[in-house]
Amino acid sequence: MDILDYTPIFTRKKIREEFVQEFDIEQLEKFSLAFIDSIEAKKNKIAEEELKLQENKKFITETLKEFNVRGIDINHISKVIEKKRKTKKQKPRAAKYTWKENGEIKTWAGVGIVPNSFKKELEKNNKNLKDKSTWTDYLI
Repeated sequence: MDILDYTPIFTRKKIREEFVQEFDIEQLEKFSLAFIDSIEAKKNKIAEEELKLQENKKFITETLKEFNVRGIDINHISKVIEKKRKTKKQKPRAAKYTWKENGEIKTWAGVGIVPNSFKKELEKNNKNLKDKSTWTDYLI
């Protein structure tokens, strides 16, 4: 059930009173204790997350102060990291398959996702998309 299905039980007095009538006091007290436990668990989780956030903020502040003391510029660090992240671009692969679409010659290296226009070409000529041995007519 979706959480919204339970919302009227908690927010509308008449519905809540009807709900309560279906249970005895002992069951309702168990429900109440379970809710209290759940509320406390949620409060604790929020408090832990807030504490972690405060610790992280403190660490970042202290680290930035240390950088300033040592004369390290944070912008320089981010530029160094960006340079390291850049990967070498692969050389374009040679075309392996060729076909015509609207009079235009199309090519594909046979690596990665099969182009939609190539799929349409295969379907048009009753070739099996999953069986590459049927693609020999399109090999370069």
